[in-house]
Amino acid sequence: MSPNDSASWKVSNIQFDPDGDVILVIPSEAQKRFQVNSHSLCLASSVFRVMLGANARFSEGNALRNRDASSPPIEITLGDDNPNALALLLRIVHHQYDWVPRTLDDNQLYQVAIVCDKYDMRGVLGLWLDQWIPEDTKSGGKITGDQWLFIAYAFGKQALFTELSKDLILTSTVDAGGSLLAPLPTSNSVQAQSSFNHYIPSSIVAEISNRHKRTIQGMLDYIHQLIEAYRAPEVPRCAHQTKTDSCDAFFLGFLLNTFAKHKVYPKPYSQQSSISIQELKSQVLDGLISPKALVFQKNYICNCDTVYYGSYNCGRCRYQKADHITTCSPIPKLKSQIEEMTNFQGLELSQFVRTTKNDRATTSNTVPKGKDLWDYLDYY
Repeated sequence: MSPNDSASWKVSNIQFDPDGDVILVIPSEAQKRFQVNSHSLCLASSVFRVMLGANARFSEGNALRNRDASSPPIEITLGDDNPNALALLLRIVHHQYDWVPRTLDDNQLYQVAIVCDKYDMRGVLGLWLDQWIPEDTKSGGKITGDQWLFIAYAFGKQALFTELSKDLILTSTVDAGGSLLAPLPTSNSVQAQSSFNHYIPSSIVAEISNRHKRTIQGMLDYIHQLIEAYRAPEVPRCAHQTKTDSCDAFFLGFLLNTFAKHKVYPKPYSQQSSISIQELKSQVLDGLISPKALVFQKNYICNCDTVYYGSYNCGRCRYQKADHITTCSPIPKLKSQIEEMTNFQGLELSQFVRTTKNDRATTSNTVPKGKDLWDYLDYY
């Protein structure tokens, strides 16, 4: 940009502490300069504590220790942090609560979460998080997708993180290269897919991918095993007292026809991983519509009707109680198994929480369960 362009000379100066010993600089077309107190920063952020603390070995920490009262504040140039999100966090760090908004929209929450995660500043948000994201917030509607998963992760919202991660396990797909794709909510349905949000730790994405693969593989394995059990049974699977081969033959044909029509069988996992668990479940369950009744006379199909549907009007078959649907159908158990395989818990946030060595602020602010927060002083 040309020096003559007025935008290149714009500067935004905010004094969070007029006596602050550090100026945080966000370089851009319009420069942002935030004068802050290094001690407040170090208490609020393990990242700034490593950079500026008493034992810091970085050049910024050395410059701060060599500074005297008459010296100007040292300047630290940051990356492309969102200035509004960083300013909000610095307002809280410097106790300027009148400047903190009581509500934030989805994108604002996302921007604050990015900066909060980068500098490890979740501890300072406290009750603000309860206002921005109440504890009873549930996934669904606009609160969905990988962006919201990152928000829940960065802000430590365990229940919401678990719900959102389960949704993503059920709705994510895998591209031709094996990379996990997250669904993009649209006005009609969740159809479009994109790469997972790059701010989400790779360990979380890997676990979602593993759970996706294991679930689809388990569903397909069960279907294949069921078909093979009917294809060449050592003993008839027919549970009716007649033990007729016609019963097994019918259900084998029914399963083969149904799953071939819905392109579930005989495709292996490698050809099914490109769909979501939710989609595969729908293909399996929606296609399983069996006759209301299936009757045989001795070892051949009842003369009254080849495959008898409807109420039990055939007196001869009713008298012999020859309905094989109620006694032999594998469909109820198959549906139950598929439901069970997809009825799992999402990820536990505690598995992915960042640990920081010598994190004095985090340690001192960890409240034991059941601790009296008023009479909490310990005497030795």
